[in-house]
Amino acid sequence: MICIVCMIMVKFSNSGNPMLYHCELKSTKPCHAHIMLFLALLLMCLCMPYDFLATYTIF
Repeated sequence: MICIVCMIMVKFSNSGNPMLYHCELKSTKPCHAHIMLFLALLLMCLCMPYDFLATYTIF
C-alpha cells in the first residue's frame, strides 16, 4: 500500500525533490523499513497546494 502511494505521489508531483526521487527508488524494496520517508512525504503533500495529493495519501 505504501509503495503504491509513494509511486502515485512521485507521478503526480514534481520529481525534482530528492526525497520524492529517493522514495521512488526505495519503493521497489519492502516499504516497512521506509515508514519515516512515507510520513515525510505525507507532510510534504499536505503542505502542497494540490488537494488531490492529500486525498491520495490518506487512502
